[in-house]
Amino acid sequence: MRLVFPNSHRINRGNYVVKELAEACRANDVTDLIVVHEHRGVPDAMIVSHFPHGPTVYFTLSNVNLRHDIATYKNSTVSEQYPHLIFEGFSSKLGERVQDVLKYLFPVPKEDSKRVMTFANDSDFISFRHHVFVKTGRTVELAEVGPRMEMKPYEIRQGTIEQNEAEKVGSVALHTDSQEAERIGRLNIIGATSKEGSRINWSRSHITPHLQPPTIQEPSQDPINRHLLRQGHNTHPQIQGRGLLNYV
Repeated sequence: MRLVFPNSHRINRGNYVVKELAEACRANDVTDLIVVHEHRGVPDAMIVSHFPHGPTVYFTLSNVNLRHDIATYKNSTVSEQYPHLIFEGFSSKLGERVQDVLKYLFPVPKEDSKRVMTFANDSDFISFRHHVFVKTGRTVELAEVGPRMEMKPYEIRQGTIEQNEAEKVGSVALHTDSQEAERIGRLNIIGATSKEGSRINWSRSHITPHLQPPTIQEPSQDPINRHLLRQGHNTHPQIQGRGLLNYV
């Protein structure tokens, strides 16, 4: 994960309590604290807390494939360039809030960066993919470098991680039966923007809905990888999955 987030540092929590970690972040002008929980060596939860005033978002993780689990990882290297970011299906107010939390973990990339990270939301499951790419004429060759995972946000709080009294501004799990969750979201893409304001555009294909975390697939069969390779389309279809992050 240290290689995923630019300018980050990995530390073992050890005997530190959350309050001590938060105080250390403020003392060292840390912008974000990311806490990853694991069970028997498999990551299963993640907390992203923005400093100094919040918000804090809590995620569950599923279908986690680490870098060495990706079949194509030997054919690619982890670039340390600042990545371009792609976001899909974050069109609701709550979705925009989650998108902002994730987006500001990454510095602004250079226009010629060959690294891209995708956050594709479907039914409130956010599929994360990490690629490097090379342009050859009108085609784009992708190599997945990992890790990959499905992230499901279940709580958003106004304050930082140690502020248990902070106001809860969103809870996906508690509102899945609301009328709002029955509305269908629209495609919403964030690309890298150059100094001149030009945007890097990417083509999309249909993503099928699911109520459970998507199953683990080989890179060649992964729908996220496939739709990144599609090209020549100027229109973008709607995301068909439903959820609080992408209703209209």
